[in-house]
This record gives sequence, C-alpha cells and structure tokens, in this order.
Amino acid sequence: MAGLIYSWVNGILQLIVNGFVSVLCKGQGGGYLKKTAHIMPFLLFLVYLAIPVVSLINLLAGYSVWIYSYHAYALITAAISLVAVVNSLLVKDTIMPEAETLCILFMPLLPLINWICYIIPAGWKFSALCMSFCLACTLVYMLKYIKHVKRKIIISVTCIIFFIPICFFSLLDCIFGDFGTDTVVQVEYPPDRRCKAEVVDNDQGALGGGVFVNICNTEPAIDLYFIKVFKKPHCIYSGRWGEYEGMELYWKDNHILSLNGSEYFIE
Repeated sequence: MAGLIYSWVNGILQLIVNGFVSVLCKGQGGGYLKKTAHIMPFLLFLVYLAIPVVSLINLLAGYSVWIYSYHAYALITAAISLVAVVNSLLVKDTIMPEAETLCILFMPLLPLINWICYIIPAGWKFSALCMSFCLACTLVYMLKYIKHVKRKIIISVTCIIFFIPICFFSLLDCIFGDFGTDTVVQVEYPPDRRCKAEVVDNDQGALGGGVFVNICNTEPAIDLYFIKVFKKPHCIYSGRWGEYEGMELYWKDNHILSLNGSEYFIE
C-alpha cells in the first residue's frame, strides 16, 4: 500500500517537473501542464482531506493515528498548493469537467478546516502561517477556474466568515497554550513488553488537575513508518493532582499490574 502511494505521488511530481522544465527550457510542455491541471484538483483535494480525516478518527474511533511530522505535512501541502496555482496560471483556456470544478469550488474551505485540526498538534503560529498561505493559494486557484460569479462570492464570503473565529481560536491557543498540559512522569513495562503503564500528570494551573494511569500498546495496529495507527490508551485509574509522587506502580507478571496495593488485570 505504501509503495503504491509512493509510486503514484512520484509519478505525478515527475509529470509536473517535466512540464515545468519543458516550459522553461523549450517554451513548450503544454501537454504536460494540461494533464497536470486535470490531476491537480483531485490530488490537492485528497491532500487537504487527510488531516481532517485523521482528526475524526482520533476523536470518534477507538484508535489514534500518529503522523511523523505535522509540520512537514503542512509544508508539503503548502508546496503542492503553490504548484497548483503556478500550473493554473501557466495553462491557458483549460476547461475543467464538473467533478474537478466542484473540487476547486469548495477547496478554499479546506485550509480553514485544516487550520483548526493543526492548532493542537502543530501549534498556532505554524498553523496560521502555513494555512493562511494555503488559503490564499486555493482562493487564487478557485478564482482562476470558477466562472460563476455568484459562486465565487459565496465561497469567498464564507471563507472570510470562518477566518475570523479561527483566528480567535488561534489567539486562545496562544494565550492558554500551556493550560491543561499532560506530562508522562512514569512508565512501567510488563516482562513481555507488549504494552506499558503510563502515569500522566495533568496540570491545569490554578484549577489543579489530576493524575491518570493509562495502559498503552507498544506496537501499532498499522505501521506505515510515517503514519502509525494505535489502539487508544485505556485509563484504569484517576486521582488527585500531584498524587503520582507517592504512587507505587509495578507489574507482577504479564497481566497483573499493582497500583498502591490494588491489583488490575490487563488482558
């Protein structure tokens, strides 16, 4: 699966590079660029959908998806967005089919959705920088290919309406970014090391906080190197903030975890 995705993306990037080289060196390459122009809407739409889908899985499913670097993915998204805009400006009189037009029409909304999803894992500063750039690129892309004036106005106004509260959320993250910080203060493994017990200290400032003991799998359910899928941690204990300092935690065997004299059976 990973090899198939790599081959597909590599083929598209090679097509783009060949087109640009032809244009710069020979003044030709229209065929390459026109092919790329029809591929770009679907590619860009899928790239923008990835992070919201990951966020939904993490929120609703019994699994959590780990991405190697949110910063790297955001930069790749911004780079592909720029390539799409440059390609659209180089290609003249391209008529897009209805499916591609729909992707382009709603695409400016996706950087805003991505912005919200990026705030927590990537930080508000990086999110604001990359996703603002992506928003500008997708708006130019949309204005280039969408001929219906009312649709342009509706999407542009909708982006402005959503842009304001998203900036407000970014400001809140800037002010309260360290509020409710979770810190792993102790980790214990059973003899077979198939899972681990983590003691998590949740610091909520003046409000106090809490202590949690979570059981986490050490091996991912799916491992694609840059993307890994884990079962969500299972909380077996919650207590007062700072309680971890006097906590006695150890494994008796592969399935019995002792916590302050109480035993928990872990499958």
